[in-house]
Amino acid sequence: MASQRQSAPRTSSEPSRRRWRLDGREWENLGRKWKLIKLLHQGATSRLFAARPGLSSPHREARHVVKILRKSATRNRQAIDAISREAEVATQLQDPAFLPLVDSHLTRPPYYIVLPRVHGESLRDVLSRLGRLTIPRALGVVRQVAEALETLHSAGWIHGDLKPDNILVSEDSSERNAGKITLIDLAFARRIGVGTDTSASESDREDTEPLAGTLEYLPPEALLLKLPAMPSADFYSLGATLYELLTGQPPFAQAKNPQQLLHMHRENRPTDVREVRPQVPASVSQLVNRLLAKQPLRRPQAASELIEELVRCEIETFGQREEFEA
Repeated sequence: MASQRQSAPRTSSEPSRRRWRLDGREWENLGRKWKLIKLLHQGATSRLFAARPGLSSPHREARHVVKILRKSATRNRQAIDAISREAEVATQLQDPAFLPLVDSHLTRPPYYIVLPRVHGESLRDVLSRLGRLTIPRALGVVRQVAEALETLHSAGWIHGDLKPDNILVSEDSSERNAGKITLIDLAFARRIGVGTDTSASESDREDTEPLAGTLEYLPPEALLLKLPAMPSADFYSLGATLYELLTGQPPFAQAKNPQQLLHMHRENRPTDVREVRPQVPASVSQLVNRLLAKQPLRRPQAASELIEELVRCEIETFGQREEFEA
């Protein structure tokens, strides 16, 4: 996602009084507790900074990230709930695929959370560079995501926003090595069995630009009244992600607008992955189709079931390391 240019911070002989200028407004740095070093990402309601402890050496590497609500979002109930929910979920997970909560300030502005900084790149960046993944690598990445989802679902949550942008791969990831994955951005996590809050306007979402960027991975049932959150919703989004890893584009990439995309998610079957990439085994194509089933009950019902299927597919495609096409 393109980010807006950030103005340079003022210099000051007193680090605790250093300020960042965000959106034309002066925003207090976090004083002696955390020093914001570099803007990494910005969304509609928050910004992500590389940071280091405030009392550490100025030469120390920025090994943390601070996600902080923009000043304009500090009265946005949905934005506050989202960052608070992200902190809540992080404290409940003990899994290397998720970032542990290091620190938080959620009772009054500035609202922020602190997480370890992970070195690697998102699957979105990988796809932008390579176009698509080798079949074994795609299966290995998705199997790791399914393993992370097993932990998340066991804790009583769904991710709610699975897509290549929210899956990081380690620096050792390559065509022959899936590397290690990290699932990020739990702001839209929902408790399993709890309905959707349809009162929030689209402008309150973290990533509103573009609208289709979110809808590309949205399960068909997500917009139907206040249906309870179920693991099968994450599996649909993971299926759309696997489809993109294999073909280089998400399902229904031909949709011309968000309304058409929503309709296609509800009514149309995507082009079979084997039509786009004939090297994909039939078993993998069948799994993708199950994950993208319109009816939630036709998808895998548990992460453990999905993991078993992915392992079988990995074994079948072991050694299949075709070169990327231009």
